[in-house]
Amino acid sequence: MYLKTKISVRILYCMVLFASCKNADKKKNSEEKDVRTAKTATEINIPGTRVYMVPPAGFKPATGTMKGFIKDEETTFLSVMEIGGRSFQTEIATHSPERIREQGNSIFLEKETSVGEYKGRLMRIGDNETSTVWQLIFGDDSLSVMIMGIYPSHDEISGKQIAEAIETVRYDKDMIVDEKAALVYTIKTNESNFEYLKMQGPLAFYSLDGNTDIKSGSIPFVVVTQVARQNGTAQSFAETSLESVLRNGFTNPVVKSKGFLTINGNSAYEMEVQCMLKGRSVTVYIVVIVKVDTAVMVQGLDRNNLKKTMQGYKDFADAIVIK
Repeated sequence: MYLKTKISVRILYCMVLFASCKNADKKKNSEEKDVRTAKTATEINIPGTRVYMVPPAGFKPATGTMKGFIKDEETTFLSVMEIGGRSFQTEIATHSPERIREQGNSIFLEKETSVGEYKGRLMRIGDNETSTVWQLIFGDDSLSVMIMGIYPSHDEISGKQIAEAIETVRYDKDMIVDEKAALVYTIKTNESNFEYLKMQGPLAFYSLDGNTDIKSGSIPFVVVTQVARQNGTAQSFAETSLESVLRNGFTNPVVKSKGFLTINGNSAYEMEVQCMLKGRSVTVYIVVIVKVDTAVMVQGLDRNNLKKTMQGYKDFADAIVIK
């Protein structure tokens, strides 16, 4: 579902990154107001992005697990995701009205807008039961930004606060951003040879020797995600992560090993699962490390079932230190 009771940051990110569909174009209403771009004394930069905004009243800056503002971590928050290399048209097609309605949701508002020089689309979406979303997507041929404000459907005050904050969005394309500024973990020196490659939304990619050719499938890489822990355990996060993997074309899972361990003083749970992917045997590596209210999840895929690759994944995971 696009929305659900007690929406978590983890579920929101998965929804945003993996949804796929086509979009129908809409004509712009000349009477609609563009998102304003003037600087104000009360706007702030969202750390790790080029986005500025006047914070919603009653919300506090998010720390560590997401970029944006939080009123209630489970039900009421505003997230900002900046995706370089992905065009505005691709992003609005990925989150089309057709796809949203197919998932059982209603669209209460859809209009074209702009953020400075960038084209945008603003929508208000509801699941007809529990939650409502204000969604702003803007960008050009080389980048897209998605801002989503989620609140309980009955909470009109929070909805108004989020809507007013979205109207203040400004984007500074010349700003130099530290992509890793919001990461809640560091990587100790290790023998894995996995080097930081890029951030894509909330996902951090690390590839062997920093190689950029990860789409070919021949270069091993790991994806690291940090999420709010809430009441989840390392094991429950790992099992949920595996369920998510299996929904993406992996079949016939056989657990080769699993168990608890300690990584740099923090509880963790590790799994190695052999699967079939497009007729080929592969091994999925998952480890989740938890500390207080944060969980850091690591996923790796060994397409050739090589002990060297799997050991590299383990060495990398063993080097993670949650701040």
